[in-house]
Amino acid sequence: MVAKVAGFWRAVGASLAAAALASCAHDGGRVGEAQEPPMPQRFLLNNDGTNLFWRDDLSMELVAQHVDECPGEVTTYLLCPNGIQTMMYPSALEAVSPHEALRRLVDAGEDPFGAFLARAKQRGFETFVTFRMNEVHCVDTPADPRLSAFWREHPEYRVERGNRPGDWMSQALDYSLAPVREYVLGLLVEIVERYDVDGIELDWMRFPRHLSGDAEEVWAKRVYLTEFVAAVREAAQAGARPLRVAVRIPTSLAGWRKLGVDVEEWNRRGLIDFITLAAFLSSDFWMPIDEVRAALSDRPVPIYACIEFGFGGWGEQRSHTERSIRSAAMGLYDCGADGVYVFNFPCWREYQADPPYHWLPQLSDPDLLKGRPLLFPLITSLHRVAGVDLPAPLPAEIAGNAARTFSLEVPATAVAPGKPPTRARLRIAPGAGLDAAWNVRSLARLEGSEGMFAVPVHVLRAGANGITLANPSPRPVQVTQIDLELDYN
Repeated sequence: MVAKVAGFWRAVGASLAAAALASCAHDGGRVGEAQEPPMPQRFLLNNDGTNLFWRDDLSMELVAQHVDECPGEVTTYLLCPNGIQTMMYPSALEAVSPHEALRRLVDAGEDPFGAFLARAKQRGFETFVTFRMNEVHCVDTPADPRLSAFWREHPEYRVERGNRPGDWMSQALDYSLAPVREYVLGLLVEIVERYDVDGIELDWMRFPRHLSGDAEEVWAKRVYLTEFVAAVREAAQAGARPLRVAVRIPTSLAGWRKLGVDVEEWNRRGLIDFITLAAFLSSDFWMPIDEVRAALSDRPVPIYACIEFGFGGWGEQRSHTERSIRSAAMGLYDCGADGVYVFNFPCWREYQADPPYHWLPQLSDPDLLKGRPLLFPLITSLHRVAGVDLPAPLPAEIAGNAARTFSLEVPATAVAPGKPPTRARLRIAPGAGLDAAWNVRSLARLEGSEGMFAVPVHVLRAGANGITLANPSPRPVQVTQIDLELDYN
């Protein structure tokens, strides 16, 4: 395996690095062509695996049960192999995650991870292994046995040198270093050779830091990530049946630059088959997909949009409800996504007995979202990575005796003439004492409510809407929540 990985770097990495360092703008040969027509409809589900493979009662029967509970409307199932930094499959290159039931099965010759993928394939799902390119959960406790020996023994391989376990993101591995690229590529080659899947996804958003230095240094080092993606593509094309390569990346071109992911170059060289735009640990209800599509216009590939477990909040994570996840899907379809991708959905088991799989079928088709209750929030800055994620409007301070206007995107589908909403409400927190207007139309406060206002449905418009909050008090107010709720008969 080591020799094979070294061979990939000799065949792909060195020449690509030299060419890209000279000029990333020059044309170059593609390592592999896309294997599918442009813009196929997909509905993708991501499973981080820990909700199953770390269970004390893990069994091969439970593996089958977890596959079988996924709704058939899902087209593409993505399963993660790296439980923190150790593996949830029997790897020859890295330790198996130190969970007793998993290790007991592996020691007995079983492969629960492989069995999951095989059963998903039997059910007709397109199957991907989704690899987290920098897993830094628990690095503030370096003795955690789920952290790899490679990470623990090499603080000099991190994006910030030395040992700073209190800062998770600073402890990510630095892909500008050859030993890091070789280590991760070895695991990916092992996965590609071991499992009969349709593709591999490189999840650059978990966690979104991969190169050392300031913003300009990171962008200058982007060649190392391009080199790495090219090597993965080479591995994916090397078997009897070529595999697709997908990437999960920031939602905007500015975010790509901040992270050092030169997606335009990856696409121009034919290294990727589709992309998923994602925020870190939050959900965007609108993304600049037109801008992204224009950047990739020379070689169009499908663009999918990710919905996270929650959508942020101030002081605590706001998990999705059926209203909000439906609204996120509607917004993302409306701004041009070729499909939606639900991230970590089975991890609802951390909060309740079973994931709310009944929410999912409606998300597979924008027509199924029409005429159902919706909730569109303004996003807060909780968990968002500055420069990588889109800016968040909340929390926001409104000075005493002052007003402030916020913009909220409403999908055209939500206010379509054929089936407009019958009731609209604006919820503000804290709402006591604030006055509100929607598109300069003053709103009436609902009786008995400090922060709920009635919005006349005829003032709603597709696209950007202006919400003006006025503070008549001499003291400033910190606004932490602005939600639009829509109901239909």
